[in-house]
Order: sequence, then C-alpha cells, then structure tokens
Amino acid sequence: MATKYYELISICIPTYSRSKILDDFLSDIVPMIKDKKIPIIISDNCSTDSTKSVVESWMKTYGNISYHINDSNLGAEKNFIIAQKLAKTKYVWLIGDDDRLVRTNFEKTLNILACNNYDYLIVNGTNGSVGTKNRINDIESKAYKYADELLNDLGWHMAWISTVIVRRELIDEDAVKKYLDTRLSRVGSLFEQLSYKNNCYWFSNQVIYVQNDQKVPIGYMNDVFEIFIDDFCKIASRLPDNLYTKKAKLAFTRGHNDSVFKLKHFIYYRLNENYNLKKYMKYSSSFSSVTNTNRHILLVISIVPPIVFRALIIIAKVLRIKLVN
Repeated sequence: MATKYYELISICIPTYSRSKILDDFLSDIVPMIKDKKIPIIISDNCSTDSTKSVVESWMKTYGNISYHINDSNLGAEKNFIIAQKLAKTKYVWLIGDDDRLVRTNFEKTLNILACNNYDYLIVNGTNGSVGTKNRINDIESKAYKYADELLNDLGWHMAWISTVIVRRELIDEDAVKKYLDTRLSRVGSLFEQLSYKNNCYWFSNQVIYVQNDQKVPIGYMNDVFEIFIDDFCKIASRLPDNLYTKKAKLAFTRGHNDSVFKLKHFIYYRLNENYNLKKYMKYSSSFSSVTNTNRHILLVISIVPPIVFRALIIIAKVLRIKLVN
C-alpha cells in the first residue's frame, strides 16, 4: 500500500518578518513535496513585513499550506510550540525558514519514518552549502536506546531546530515551560522527555543545509554568546543528574564550539558589532571551555575597530590569501 505522506508528517515553519527568506524556502520545498501532499504549517509571529501576502500567494500554488498569525509577537520559543501544535500528522518536523533540504536524503528520511515507529528521528546537516562537511562526521546511522548516550553524542547538534523530527503526541508544552528562560527550551524539554521515551534514530546522511553558507545561523547572530554559553549551561544544569552524567552534560555544552567559537567567528562577530570589550569582559572566564583561541587574541579582536578587519579582508582578497581557517 502506498504511504500516505500527508498523514505521516507535517513541515512546520515558524517565521517572523523574513518574507524574502520564507519565499525562497517555499520555492525550494514545495516542488519537493507537492506530489506527496505533505502539509506545510506556517506560524507567523505577528510579522510586520509582507509575509502574509507571500504566504497567501503560495497558498494558491499549493493547497496544503496552513497559515496562522499570532496576535502579538510571543517570542521564538512559544512560536515553535504553536507551529508544532497545529499539526495533525503522526510526525512533526520543525524547520527554520533559512534552512534547506537535500532532496535525495529527504526522501530517505521519509522512508525511515514510514518503515519504522521511532519516537524521534535526528538528521545530520551542514552549516555550509549542500555537499560541504557535515556537523557530525564520526557517528554512523544508528538507533539510540539511552538518553545519556544521545546527549553526549548529539545533544549539541539537536539544538538546531531543523534536525529533530518528533512524534506529535510527545510535544509537551509543560516540559517546555521549565526552560522558557532560555532560547533553547525545545531542546531542554526534549531531553526531559527522553528520560522515559528514548526510541530514537540517528540518520547520518546530510539532510539539512543552509542557503548562504552562514558563519552562524541568522537567528542566533545577536545573542550568540548568551545562547551558546549561558543557555546551554542552564539546560545542562537542570537536566536530571540521575539520568545524565557530567560527561554527557559537558559534551552537550562544548559540542558546538567549532561551529560558533573559532577564531574566524570572533572576527565575524566583531565585524557585525556583536562582539566588543564588554562581551569579552563578561565571557572571558568561559572562553577556555568553548574555544582554543588564545584569550589575548580574543581581547585584541574585541577592541580593534571593525573597519580594520574590513580593510584586512579586502587586502586578503586582492592578494588571494586566507586570513584564518
């Protein structure tokens, strides 16, 4: 019997005032799912741009789009919950509107869901364009039975909203509330639930990539230190000690370091004025655990005017040399 994909999974897209990015996303995904009639659910966090007209135009092209607009901006985390709760299918896939799917591995992902009965499916991805190095390269596809092992191996990766597909009835709004003072409440609640529901599968093929080879995800740019230092540590500290080891919690807090805290990232943050001497003073004591870059170098970066780095980048391009890896 043919799989009824429209009953199997929904694509849930939380969005706020990024109409061009959302339009590009729909241009990419609709042709991929149109013949399967997979529902797309868009939860608009009270956008102030042309998001509504963009969605309404796409609804004429693809009849399986549902559109919800919040009366006010509820914050990203609450909008994530709303987007997922609107789904009626067995599985819910929350996907950021700035992410993209690798078509062949998207098809394989659907087959895994259709042929098994997992509670959670975690997929691999890259912070770069399609075909570039995956975030996780040393763990083959496998089933996970123990939550501690999952936190140790994949916890940090699962903070990327697009990497986790969940059985709809396991979405627990009450579990989320414990972590609503972070920007990662979905991750904290997920690992709370995994303490008693851990029928998970890890798919190591590249399923997710970003459209524009981002140095750091767009949605995290302004709060990268608060999210990847403060919030990760808050979540780790609140997870039950009788279920999660210190080793796994440490791996969770440090796993993302190469994605957001290499030397090139600090220069990028300085260029975008998201890193300065004030940030250095606040987080310098934490840098030893999140980056291998010398703290004296990080201090220099925090005080050098962005215009200097812009000039160096231009010179490097002219000379065809690479400033940093």
